[in-house]
Amino acid sequence: MYSTINSTSSTLMTMTRYKGISNCQHEDLEVPMVSLVIVTSNNKRILTECLYSVNSVEYSNLEVIVVDNGSSDGTSSLISEKFPRVRIIRSERNLGYAAGNNLGIRNARGSYIILLNDDTMVEPQFITRLVEAMEIEPRAALGSCKIYGMKGKRLQYAGGFIGNMGYPLMRGFGEEDKGQYNNVTEVEWASGACMIIRRKLLDEIGYLDDSFYFYYEDTDLSFRARKAGYKVIYIPTAVIRHQGAATTRRHWRYKVFGNRNHIKFLLRHFGSAYTARAIAWDLWNISPYRAPYLLIALLWNCPELFSAMFKLKKDSHRYL
Repeated sequence: MYSTINSTSSTLMTMTRYKGISNCQHEDLEVPMVSLVIVTSNNKRILTECLYSVNSVEYSNLEVIVVDNGSSDGTSSLISEKFPRVRIIRSERNLGYAAGNNLGIRNARGSYIILLNDDTMVEPQFITRLVEAMEIEPRAALGSCKIYGMKGKRLQYAGGFIGNMGYPLMRGFGEEDKGQYNNVTEVEWASGACMIIRRKLLDEIGYLDDSFYFYYEDTDLSFRARKAGYKVIYIPTAVIRHQGAATTRRHWRYKVFGNRNHIKFLLRHFGSAYTARAIAWDLWNISPYRAPYLLIALLWNCPELFSAMFKLKKDSHRYL
C-alpha cells in the first residue's frame, strides 16, 4: 500500500551551486550539511567513475567520505591522489556493508547522511532534490531516489515494498520509465543503493545493524524507522544510475547472507509464525541452484530459530 505525499511547492530552498568536490565551500549556513558516505572494497575502477560523477554535484554544503573496507588494490592511494578533498576512512579488514557505513556515519558531520553504493553514477541535482523532499516532509526520516540501470531509462527501483513471504520488492523493476512513478510516495523501505537519512533518526533508533553484514540492513532500518513513527519516502526527482552486484557477484557467501538475513529480518519484524510459513514456502518451492545457500542459512540461523520456536510454543500454550 502506498500513499502519495503532495507538496504545493516543487522547490523549498535555493541552493548555492558549486562545481566539484575540491571547490566545495561551506559558506551558506542556511543549507543543511550533507555527508555523503560511500563504502568500497577492491573496486577502485568503479569507485573512481562514481566519484567523478559526484564531482559534478551541485550542492554547497557537502562532505564526501569514502570508507575503504579492507581494500588491497590501492584504493586509498588512488582516491587521495585524484580526489584530495574526499575524506578517506580506512578499515584494515572488510567490516561488511552495514558496519562499513556505520564507520562512515560515526565520522560524518552532516544533519543528513546519504549512503551511496560505489557502483553508481549520480546526477548533479540529486542531493538538492533529496534534501528538498526531506525538508518539506518533516516526518520523513529515510528517503530514496529513482534508480535506473546504467543505460537508458529502465527502472531498477521506484519505491520499495514487501511482497509474498516477506521478500523486499522494488516497484517498477525492469519497466521503462514513462513517468508512471513520478510522485513523492510513502513506501515501506528505502534502497541502500542511495538512501538519505535524517541524523535525528540515527540518534533515536541507532545505526544500521552490523549483524546483517550485507543485505537487508536497509530494509531493517526502514522498518525500525516506521515503527518509531517516521515515514520512509520515495523521491522521484532525485535520479541515479546503479550497476548492481559489483561486489556481491564475486563470492558465494553473499548469496548465503541474502537467505540468512531474510530469515533474520522476518523473525524481527513479522514474528515466528509468519517466518515458519515463509521457510516452509521456500523449502517447497526451492530451486536446485538456491538450495545449498538456503540450507546453510537455516543452519546459521538455528539458535534464533529454536528460540523463536520455543517462544511460539510457549505463546500457544498461553491461550489453551
